[in-house]
Amino acid sequence: SNVYTDHATAIQAFKDNGKALVTVKRGSGALTLQTTEGVNGYQLCDVSGRTLARVKHVGTEVVVPTIGMTHGVYVVKVATQTGREITVKITL
Repeated sequence: SNVYTDHATAIQAFKDNGKALVTVKRGSGALTLQTTEGVNGYQLCDVSGRTLARVKHVGTEVVVPTIGMTHGVYVVKVATQTGREITVKITL
């Protein structure tokens, strides 16, 4: 998959064959993840693989709070309503 970053708006789009799978928008104290396949939940891990949060959520987008998180690399595993798991690497 390809990653496109628009630095002016802080939006990342993770694409597969040109189709956006997950769009990540950085906001004040949160990340907003959107997918066209719908979201069943997500798992947030640090770079060592330790799970920091596991949230079940149904909808087209989910908000991941980032207040209190240190700067660094995190991995978000998004479970879609179509049964796919999309892994996204995020840098705060």
